[in-house]
Amino acid sequence: GGAQAVWAAGSTVEVSWGIATNHGGGYSYRLCPRSEALSEACFERTPLAFAGSTQRLRLGNGTEFQIPALYISEGTHPPGSMWARNPVPACRGHHNDDRYTCSDPQFAPPAGCGRSCWGTADNATIGLVLPLIKDRIEIPASLEPGDWVLGFRWDCEGTSQIWASCS
Repeated sequence: GGAQAVWAAGSTVEVSWGIATNHGGGYSYRLCPRSEALSEACFERTPLAFAGSTQRLRLGNGTEFQIPALYISEGTHPPGSMWARNPVPACRGHHNDDRYTCSDPQFAPPAGCGRSCWGTADNATIGLVLPLIKDRIEIPASLEPGDWVLGFRWDCEGTSQIWASCS
């Protein structure tokens, strides 16, 4: 595989993710020791907290700007884990079953966003590229040294789907 990131216990690091099809909802980052089976149970043992109170969005043209983040840690699973709301609003309604065209955003887009900051799907051929979401997460000071796998879990709002990936 490619280059391996080296993060120190107690540090704050930047992570990011992008949306091809926007289902709304919330997400979290977690760790699992590389020596263990990469299971949901393993990742649930080491949820990571978000750092600060802001996120950054990177638009398709490379412009970046900071926005307020919406984080929650009450009523989450595992209990006390920190989750972030996907700050990119999906569509409130569609026209003619065209997933690239919608009338209104699901909620108010972040300040400074234009039409490219909300929608249901990327389609660069018509100029719609949803922004990349950048977060800062805290690596626990108590984390044991070793090789860890970063997990990402996105619980969708608009569909009954859970998307998970790891790196």
